[in-house]
Order: sequence, then C-alpha cells, then structure tokens
Amino acid sequence: MCGAYGLSVKTIKDIISRFDVDDDNSFEDYKPRWNIRPGQHNPVVVKKAENEINNIEYMLWGLLPHFAKDEHYKHKPINARAETVNELPTFRHLFHRTRCLIPFTGFL
Repeated sequence: MCGAYGLSVKTIKDIISRFDVDDDNSFEDYKPRWNIRPGQHNPVVVKKAENEINNIEYMLWGLLPHFAKDEHYKHKPINARAETVNELPTFRHLFHRTRCLIPFTGFL
C-alpha cells in the first residue's frame, strides 16, 4: 500500500448504503478528500463482534505497536507486507483478531 489514498464519495450516505452500515451515527463533518495521509482521521467500517452490524468510526491512520510505551511513540507503522503480516510481532496479534474495512476510491 502506498502512503496516501483518496475517498471521493460525495456523502457519508454513499458509504452507509454500500457497506450496510448502521445509520445511527452522524457525520456532518464528512467531506470528500483526495489526499488522505498517515496521521489523519478517516472513516473506517468496523464490526465489533460477529453478531453485530457494521458501523462507521473515525480512526487515526497509523498503528501504535503493543510494545510502545505511550502514544508519542516515534515509529508508527502504516502498512505491512502480506507475506509477513502474520509473523511479525508488530502485526501478528492484530492480524489474527482484528479487522476493519477502509473505504477508498484510489491510491495516490
């Protein structure tokens, strides 16, 4: 994955209808963006448990590794290789237990 992507859907309703998302959250501040970079908050589709429906949450792009002492850890990874994501200590636990869907319309 590259270091930037774009999400150019006109309204958050487009994401809600496409990914069967629960519509109880309000996202009046959503605007299409064509240059989303690490460290920015972005809409992400999540499901907390298997029997729950999808929700949208704003999440910060970047991973705080489990071994980081605090949130100011300098080297926050933004991507992983598919070949080693299930082996590296930084990603292994998350790979097996956590999933999300990041809507986008293109890479930069």
